[in-house]
Amino acid sequence: MAKAALPLLLIALGNLAGQSSALPVQPFLAKHCYGCHNAKLSSGKLDLTAYQTAAAVAGQRDRWEQVLKKLTAGDMPPQPMPRRADGELRAA
Repeated sequence: MAKAALPLLLIALGNLAGQSSALPVQPFLAKHCYGCHNAKLSSGKLDLTAYQTAAAVAGQRDRWEQVLKKLTAGDMPPQPMPRRADGELRAA
């Protein structure tokens, strides 16, 4: 599943690179990621709240590939945190 989603992420990042608007994935990240991956905690040395625009994300493609791999593999969010619903990642 991760292999299929990765090219889609890269295409989306390429399409969004010139935009400065908020990311459509932010509600998903706020629900499942920002609690640990924020400026204060920066769990795993990762502050996802720093990526507020598509241009910021596009500048860190390798990092976002890793994020997507962890999400699609089910490694994130970790237990006992609430798990994402089936299809929720795809919708984001």
